[in-house]
Amino acid sequence: MEHQGSAKPERKTIEKLRRMNMKALFSKLMALTPQQSSKEAISMPDRLGEVIEYIKNFEKNIEVLKEERDMLKKKGVKIEEEEGVGVRKNSYLPIIKVQALGSSVEVSIVVEVCSSDRFRIHDVVLALQEEGAEIVNANFNTMDDKMIAVLHCQVSDYRVGFDTGRVYEKLRTLVQRSL
Repeated sequence: MEHQGSAKPERKTIEKLRRMNMKALFSKLMALTPQQSSKEAISMPDRLGEVIEYIKNFEKNIEVLKEERDMLKKKGVKIEEEEGVGVRKNSYLPIIKVQALGSSVEVSIVVEVCSSDRFRIHDVVLALQEEGAEIVNANFNTMDDKMIAVLHCQVSDYRVGFDTGRVYEKLRTLVQRSL
């Protein structure tokens, strides 16, 4: 049975193209989310479930940050007296956030540039490693008078418990000591 004129693609060809497209989209999605360092293979539905949970937590985090930004915009910048001279200080710095999602942990730190000379990110990495986190990705930016560091980590055994509160306090103490 031969087709004349414009041949309609076969069903199996269409299905093959669809599967290839889905695989490419899945790969792009995985490239945009924190990587799992688990030795065991995770099925695609389980990985998609983790990604969905990551996105939901990310959206919540964005909303919290937007509210915080709006609140800080209303507060503005305060003037503090330092040795008799008026000095502008960001009243909301430093900012430290520790967010866990399963075996992934995201740590965000914002400090003033002048204090970043004394602030050593190496100490933060060591503190996270002491708590059982492995740094997977780290980004650093300087914007205006702020240094922003975002570290993506994997926790080897998150079922035992990664105490984000303890890590937050440890990092807060570390950052305050360097200011």
